[in-house]
Amino acid sequence: MKYTITFHSDWFCSSGLDAGANADVTTVKDRKGLPYFPGKTLKGLLREKACELASLVGDNQEGNMAEVDKIFGSAS
Repeated sequence: MKYTITFHSDWFCSSGLDAGANADVTTVKDRKGLPYFPGKTLKGLLREKACELASLVGDNQEGNMAEVDKIFGSAS
């Protein structure tokens, strides 16, 4: 799947591989050395916002979360 993301300000997607004082300093890059936004990260961000929305909409929060799990898979 291909997607286009437009950033309206500076952005940084860290690899999470560094530790200590340099925690999360390493930018995720492709094999050409260009920074990119991993699909897994995008899915996680979308899931997070879907969970927030599910908790705010209607009286059936448990059912709403089940729908989020159907779309994104179980969080566990």
